[in-house]
Amino acid sequence: MECLKIYSGEIEEITDLIIHYLRHDIKSLHSCILVNQILCRVTIPILWEDPFSVICPRGYSYNLLDTYLKYLSQDDKEKLKELGIIIHSPTFKRRLFNYPGFIKVLNITRVEVYIVSWPLLNDPSPLKLRSLKGVGLFPGIAISIQLVGPYLEYLELTFLEDPARNVALESIIKHCDKIIFLSLSCFDEKDAHLCNKIIHMNNHLRYLTIENEPFSYNRTDSGLLKKLKILPNRLDYLNLKFTFDPNDLKLFLDNCKHLVGLKNLLVRNYSCYDGIDTFKLLKNL
Repeated sequence: MECLKIYSGEIEEITDLIIHYLRHDIKSLHSCILVNQILCRVTIPILWEDPFSVICPRGYSYNLLDTYLKYLSQDDKEKLKELGIIIHSPTFKRRLFNYPGFIKVLNITRVEVYIVSWPLLNDPSPLKLRSLKGVGLFPGIAISIQLVGPYLEYLELTFLEDPARNVALESIIKHCDKIIFLSLSCFDEKDAHLCNKIIHMNNHLRYLTIENEPFSYNRTDSGLLKKLKILPNRLDYLNLKFTFDPNDLKLFLDNCKHLVGLKNLLVRNYSCYDGIDTFKLLKNL
């Protein structure tokens, strides 16, 4: 049936079906643009339905903001100029499509990420920051870690949103391997495997703080404590702030006897009921 359609000249219909099977494969869609005009004409609208959902990597020669700003009216450009923003980019060229007209989803937070990272991604010189601290609902944390990760020695992050937390932890795993001081706050048991991977891949790690704020005093983080039971023996400083059962802490400490170089151990139990038992346990160490 499909062959009959090809011979009858209905190539565009079949092409459209093929492209829609690839609509979630961004890399393949970009490759399709270069094949021929038909594939290009079908693919471009799909890529521009939600363009800011994809973060351009450092050194990428094409940025969506260049294209988007190209379509601003002269009045809008003048207003930006009054604010000290002069739109001039070597990548501004005559476009074949009205790309902004294809947009169906415009996530303002993602656009903010693009705006923040735009000058950094276009700068060929590396950003050699050694310290990074992020607190709360902050955009662009993954791209920030990507840019400075190879040089980071001090990293402190507090998450209040599940998606941002997971993306940031994955970015740390991919880009950071020289961290000495690591502090992670507000994550839960399902992220423990990512935390373990970060801890063990950073051979320079000496100071580790893991904290969960007591949003609910009835909640326990004992599951998280159990999953963190194997820690590298190179740690000098360990700071734990959870809501946990003292028996789970005892098991954790028994499994940490190999940390012969540990000089400082700080433990805070947010539980309203187990504070005294926790104190007795630590006193008998």
